[in-house]
Amino acid sequence: MSPDDAAAQIAELKSAVGGGPLYDPSFLDSWNGKYYLVKDSSGLSIGSVPSVLNVKNLEFDGHPTQWLAANTNISSSLIESVWEEHSP
Repeated sequence: MSPDDAAAQIAELKSAVGGGPLYDPSFLDSWNGKYYLVKDSSGLSIGSVPSVLNVKNLEFDGHPTQWLAANTNISSSLIESVWEEHSP
């Protein structure tokens, strides 16, 4: 797929979901633990979207980039650069 075709497909998908963020769900298959997709976050105290839920205290306590840096072997600078380039 050419970069222009990819950009057009991403624009079409974002339009279909009302401009919300997009991700490839297969990305989550390699994670340890559980993940939850929340369609309605009203009533939840979420500081950023996406966010990480701390299951010990049931609070949302961090941005995924912080979680990835703390829980994987991926360098924080790489995580941040990819996030900045591809975040919605």
